[in-house]
Amino acid sequence: MEFKIAVIGDHMYGDRTVLTDGIPDEVQDVMSNTPSNTPAKGYYDEELNSLIKGKGLDKKLPNPIVITQRNGQQVLTFNSYKQLAEEYLLLLGTAHECVVEEDKNKNLIYQGPSPDEITLVDAAKNMGYVYRRSDNQFIYLQIMGREERFELLSVHPFSSERKRMSVIIRHNGLIKMYVKGVILLIIQADSIVKARTAPNQPYMGVLDSYLNTFSVKGLRTLLVGMKVLSQGEYDAFRDAEAKLPEEGRSKQRE
Repeated sequence: MEFKIAVIGDHMYGDRTVLTDGIPDEVQDVMSNTPSNTPAKGYYDEELNSLIKGKGLDKKLPNPIVITQRNGQQVLTFNSYKQLAEEYLLLLGTAHECVVEEDKNKNLIYQGPSPDEITLVDAAKNMGYVYRRSDNQFIYLQIMGREERFELLSVHPFSSERKRMSVIIRHNGLIKMYVKGVILLIIQADSIVKARTAPNQPYMGVLDSYLNTFSVKGLRTLLVGMKVLSQGEYDAFRDAEAKLPEEGRSKQRE
């Protein structure tokens, strides 16, 4: 399993050589202004690396992404590609069930419940968001050489009923639910993660074009997303979950 391409906002980062003919016009327009990169071993993109490190041009998003809660309160706004990329990599580094081992040379080796999990965590590591360890309370990452910890509130493993996995963390005073799901068939995309997004997503048109292209090329594709919960929403969720019977809890959690 190899991580080839990341689409963040309306921009693609990664190994564009896996895409040849048959790319929709909307995607071609985005790619035409993007330099090609040759990935190193494992996922790596120089443009994304420069953006995260503050060495590249941090362009403003054509359409800012505004995260609101159910009551309509705006709690988070992404104005630039750098902000969005940082959130994306944070999601990859925290939304998983991997464990860490070290080889004799102190290199980190990830073990996880699926090749997808391991590949995504390893990709985040290559881009400077290194998963170090976790316990019942916190997830620890080394981000650009600086260790940070994130309060771990809940983990919901992938299941055949949910077709996705998610974690809930507390970050910068916000309760964030990160979710990721596999698209097995493009016609099923609406039934897993995409259908649970807020309406009028600013980059959904470009995303659909990419998804169609990846499907034609036979690429295994995952969608990721985020929701910000109020303390009241999270407490209500935990109370409702605690009342579910252990048997069939995964299906009821849907």
